[in-house]
Amino acid sequence: MAMKGIGRQFIWQALVVYVGCNMLVCAFVFAPWGLPRETVSGLLGRWKCGKGKIKRPFAVGAGWVVDRIYFWEKNHCIAVFLCEEQARAVLYPEKPGALP
Repeated sequence: MAMKGIGRQFIWQALVVYVGCNMLVCAFVFAPWGLPRETVSGLLGRWKCGKGKIKRPFAVGAGWVVDRIYFWEKNHCIAVFLCEEQARAVLYPEKPGALP
């Protein structure tokens, strides 16, 4: 019984490390376009929902690949984008008089 709990704890810690590394990759590879608390999937989802002439076509192709990696979640990139957008709204509320 204790081994089951240790295995589950290891899986959760591995997920934390994976998400942290994903955010790090997004911060360095996509530095000019990345937002706080954003993963590569979230960035691609944001670009897929946008209207950019270069970013959107790139995101559609790259997002297709990422969506196939996370095959169990329908429209993974867009779902992650919406989740991260809600988290940023809570974590970074706009203050009156703040610069955009």
